[in-house]
Order: sequence, then C-alpha cells, then structure tokens
Amino acid sequence: MDLKSDALFWPRLSRTPTTHGPLRQNLHCDVAVIGAGLSGAMIAHALSDEGLDVVILDKRGVGHGSTSASTALVLYEIDTPLIELARQRGRAAAVKTYRRCLDAIAELAALVRQLKSPCGFRRRQSLYLASRPTELGTLKQEFAARKRAGLDVQFLTRPDVEKWFSFSAPGAIYSADAAEVDPFRLTTLLIKAARRQGARVFVRTEATNVSESQHGVIVHTSAGHRVTARWVVVAAGFESAAKAARRVVRLKSSYALATRPVNAFPGWHQRCLIWETKRPYLYLRTTADDRIMIGGEDEDFIDARKRDRLIRTKCTVLTRKLRQLFPDIPVEPACAWAGTFGETKDGLPYIGPLKPGSRVLYALCYGANGTNFAVIAADIIRNSILQKRNAYARLFEFGR
Repeated sequence: MDLKSDALFWPRLSRTPTTHGPLRQNLHCDVAVIGAGLSGAMIAHALSDEGLDVVILDKRGVGHGSTSASTALVLYEIDTPLIELARQRGRAAAVKTYRRCLDAIAELAALVRQLKSPCGFRRRQSLYLASRPTELGTLKQEFAARKRAGLDVQFLTRPDVEKWFSFSAPGAIYSADAAEVDPFRLTTLLIKAARRQGARVFVRTEATNVSESQHGVIVHTSAGHRVTARWVVVAAGFESAAKAARRVVRLKSSYALATRPVNAFPGWHQRCLIWETKRPYLYLRTTADDRIMIGGEDEDFIDARKRDRLIRTKCTVLTRKLRQLFPDIPVEPACAWAGTFGETKDGLPYIGPLKPGSRVLYALCYGANGTNFAVIAADIIRNSILQKRNAYARLFEFGR
C-alpha cells in the first residue's frame, strides 16, 4: 500500500541519513518488532530499555511510512468526543481513556527529555471550535463532561474567540494540555536510543508471514530469511496483514501543507493547536522553526494515484482557508502532501493479541492521535511481555 505521497515535509526538514541495511541472515531474539515508524520505534525503545533483545524490521526505512506524513498534533482529545465515547463505552471507561491520553502527553515530554536531543517538541494548548451555531449546544455538553472528568478546560464564547484570535466562531473549548512534535525526528531518535541499548534494525526487509508455535514465533521475510522470537509485535499500522486487524479500521486520505517560516503569529493566541467540530475537520499547528502546518480536506478513498492528483487542488483550498483564518500572517506554501489514515468506530487504537495467549501482539495506532497512542501502546506491550498487569489494557483490546 502507498501510504503517502513522495514530497514529504518531515524527512526533508530532518535530512537524517540512514545507516541501516536489509536483513541478510536468519536471527534469533526475544522480540521482533515489525514496523519502524513511531509506534514501532516507541515500542522497541521501551523493550530494549528493559534489557530485551529486540530486532526491528521495516520494508521501507525508519519513519518512512505513515509517520513521515503525520502532522503530529499531540492531543489528549480523540476524534470521538467524550460524550459520544461515554455512550459507546460507558462513562467510566470514557473518562479513563481521556485521562490516559492526557497522561501520555506528560510521558512523552519526559521521554523527550531523556533523549536529550531536539525533536520539535513543545507544550501547547488546544482550541476546539464549534464550526456552526447548530453545534454550540453539543459543544457545551462536551465542555461540561470534560469539567466533570477533571480536565483543565475553559469555554470560550464568540466574543472570547474574537478577542484572542483573528477569526470568529460560535464558541470553543480551550484545553490547557496539548503538544506538538516532529514525528520523523522523534522516531529516528528512539531508534538510535534502542540501538545503543542493543536493538538491531533492518530496513528494506519485508515481513511476509508470521507463524506461531509452542516453541516461539517466526517472522518470514520476502528474501527468504527468518527471525525466530519469543514474541512478535506488529506495528505496521494500515499494512498489518491479519484480517481481524484490517476489519477494525476504515481508511481515508488526508491532505496537508507546511508554509515557509513566518516572523510572527498575530491573531493566534499562544500558537495553540486548532481543530473543529465539523467532519471532516480542519486542523492547524505551528512548528519549532516558525512554520504553519494545516491539514484536512479528507476524502473517503485511498487510491494513491487518485489521491495524489488532488494535492495541488487541496493545497489551494487549504491555503485559502489559512489566509481567511489569519489574514495578518503572510503565508507562502512550502510543501504539500497527502497520506492515508485510519478511523476506528470509537476513535481508539487496537493494542494487544488478537486472541488470548497469543505471543503475536498488535499496536495498531489508528486515529488522529497516533503519537499519544504510540506512548500508550509501548506501555501496554512492555507490560504484556514482562507479564505485568496494565490497568488500561482492556480499554484498547481487540473484541472490546
């Protein structure tokens, strides 16, 4: 599957050279991780940090799948509002899920400090806009539910929005806790740290089959080599081969652009992350080098040629919307791209085995909060392999 167009912002910005090669022999290890995107890197780092022998396989290169197309708005707010998730899963589970996603931001901040290298991480706030007056009542219900859950939020009226921003909206929820990051740089840093801890990394190595027996799990590659492991973690996202994994996600195409650096951000309060109630929604952030990143204009198809033919048109639309929101910021598009993303029914990832007792674990971090979900997946999978209880595993399990 072609997950993204070729002209991508993060790899171009990073220019990180690859030092990994393909697998050329059979190997044994404690854990084989399939996928060297952000989820796989986060998991490999966590497992190697525990002293486990980890082998990482990716059919492309480190961070060159969906990670390189991500806009990486780090929100605890998932695409499914808290009030809707409460209807689907029950209030207790919904609140627990939101609070776990909130905690993941703090854990990510701690991890970035541990890596001791810049990756564009910044703590931010977020603005969730009512796109239309008819959505204001539901937004107020969502605000009340978040306040009851103990989340640090503020409700903004139309005058409040107009005071803080250069645009207007019927109302908004302003959240104190959010962040932004360079997902490609973060992924490469995690892989480097995992390698220092003994992990082995092989790119241009496609895993074609995973077979499980009483003696372990074998990953078969397209070149005919095998990796025999005690555990296998599939962090290949949309390309996971298991039918049960593919059934839980609906794939779509999304579009994004990054501008050239700007000198100032008039009309953009605290450079917060911005998104809206409308579906599909528009989403915006800034970057560490003072660019604006805007995405949206989603389509229900994933055909790569059809998707990429629309990039120029979508870039024009996104640029126009950006200028309408911030007329006092002179913007010039620098890079536009498209990518595939997935939605689940409740907006949450699927983490864990497909069936009880299996030593093949999945980290399918679908949804708009892949960075947070990768943090959560690393914690759950580490505990699973170390045979430790995880208080949140059931929230994200298959069959929920």
